[in-house]
Amino acid sequence: MHKANSRSVLFLTELIIAILIFALSMGICGGVFASAFMTATTGTNLNRAVFLSESAAEAFHAHDDLAEFAAEIGGHPAEDGAGAIVYYDEDWQAQDAPDGARYTLIARLSEDGDLIRAEIDVLRGEQSIFDLSTSRNTALRRPTR
Repeated sequence: MHKANSRSVLFLTELIIAILIFALSMGICGGVFASAFMTATTGTNLNRAVFLSESAAEAFHAHDDLAEFAAEIGGHPAEDGAGAIVYYDEDWQAQDAPDGARYTLIARLSEDGDLIRAEIDVLRGEQSIFDLSTSRNTALRRPTR
């Protein structure tokens, strides 16, 4: 009976060690998967922010009127009249109000003579995901007589 007891203790010890090794492996793999998910989410957000910024820059170059520009990018003119703003929900769908908006695209316009600059910034909360600067010369658009 003493030998059977010692075998069962050895078996249980081996089983406990195997379970501990398995649990440790699961913890490491869980951390790796969580890190991979966060990296993929960050990359997806960056890709979407770049796409929206480039689209806004193209709309800026295509439209002279601020209201047309804002409508083209799916937003509205900023309250100070110096740009446009678009609010997006968590699925990157444009929405009318800032309530519940997870992402924001802000286009700030400034004029210096014939040169108009646009600073386009895509934010998640208060943190910038991507920003883009572009400019156009309005003298080149004036019709010649």
